[in-house]
Amino acid sequence: FFKQKTAYEIRNCDWSSDVCSSDLVCAAAVQAGEGPDALLKVPAESEAGVQKRLVKACTAWKRNVLLNALPPEQAAQLRSASGAGAGSWLLPPTGPENQLANPHFLTAVALRLRLPPPPGSSSRCSHRRPGGQLCGVDLSADPAHPLVCPVGGSTCVRHDAVRDWLAAWLKARGAAGVATEQWVPAWDRPRRDGEGVEAARLDVAFADPAGGMLYVDVSVTSAASGAGTPEGRSRATRNGAAAAAMEERKHRRYPGGGLVPFVLEAHGRLGLEAQSLLRRWAADDADLCAARQALAATLQRANADAYLSAVRPFAAHFRAARAGA
Repeated sequence: FFKQKTAYEIRNCDWSSDVCSSDLVCAAAVQAGEGPDALLKVPAESEAGVQKRLVKACTAWKRNVLLNALPPEQAAQLRSASGAGAGSWLLPPTGPENQLANPHFLTAVALRLRLPPPPGSSSRCSHRRPGGQLCGVDLSADPAHPLVCPVGGSTCVRHDAVRDWLAAWLKARGAAGVATEQWVPAWDRPRRDGEGVEAARLDVAFADPAGGMLYVDVSVTSAASGAGTPEGRSRATRNGAAAAAMEERKHRRYPGGGLVPFVLEAHGRLGLEAQSLLRRWAADDADLCAARQALAATLQRANADAYLSAVRPFAAHFRAARAGA
């Protein structure tokens, strides 16, 4: 399928007539052996919005069936890929800065669908430690490993990309005193090993219109990590559980007022406090939608780079395609 159509064509093709077809909705329910109650209450006469409601009900039902059938780690990833704005990079870009190059777009789709590494790529993570040793994690068993791999610095690059996007976005909307990597001595604490002090450097600082300064700490966390353990089981059963846990952790690290944890789950879901910050500073609904897409594109672009750097030598093919895109 991807060989037959470019990413641009896939992104912009009109699937609405297929997705909204009541025949397909009913067929899906019949094939599954049952369907949501809404399918049994179809009005005899034409009614505005009925197909939309049927599709929404059927999609929600099928999603719950899938979530219940998946292993905990995969169920957590599915939840992580949903939520307000998480999939907006799949929509036609609202601006040229939101458009993903074909290699980035196709890689992001492959990660979203948990496809195995492509033929010719390394079967193990090719990220290297400072001494030259390979990470070596089996990518066929965990295709999404590059998104959380601590080796090679790709997670730091992704973090910085999100931080820089947020700082520029706030500044463009009139936030005063926007600065990055700000030291807040009040939040310094002794190092756990007892050797010196752990300095508190926050990713983005800006003046709060209500008074004082706000400090934003950016974090990208994996919903799948620990989802199979008793402590992390909620990640597989509750939307946004991983982001909520990271927000709580950030508040424990930086107690008191003035902190805004800006948390994204690696597959795209935004934490509640990140959503609130965007809503507060967006000019209107259109600006909010554009911000969500820009943020999603920034995240997916960095995810794709992390993945491509892990599947060398296949990455060389993508780099060549990217240069010609």
